[in-house]
Amino acid sequence: METRAAVPVSAAAGPGARSVTPAFGAEVIRTACLETRPDFRRTEQALAQLGGFVQNARTGTYFSQTHDLSVKLIENRCSVVMGGQFNGDAARRLVNATGAPEALRPGLPRPVNGKVYLSFSVVKG
Repeated sequence: METRAAVPVSAAAGPGARSVTPAFGAEVIRTACLETRPDFRRTEQALAQLGGFVQNARTGTYFSQTHDLSVKLIENRCSVVMGGQFNGDAARRLVNATGAPEALRPGLPRPVNGKVYLSFSVVKG
């Protein structure tokens, strides 16, 4: 019988404080969203294997405990939001480093308190 890795759950789960680097952001998108398509059923297992994630019991959002990054499964998509020092080049490097830039749907960058927040969605299928 196969044992499935699980992410810890907490009502107080929230993001870590460390800025996300393009390499770490790309790794999370690739591992949690792109490699678990078409249905994202293995997203939790992928996050458990990456380590350092806790799921918020109220929202269902998975938060990195070290980095300012979250992953959430919403209807037919896997959504990732991250905060870092992203300029245009850093954002492009992140998208290209996922290995499947054509599968990403980026949201508009949002500057908040000295960080730039990027969001990406990967749609089922």
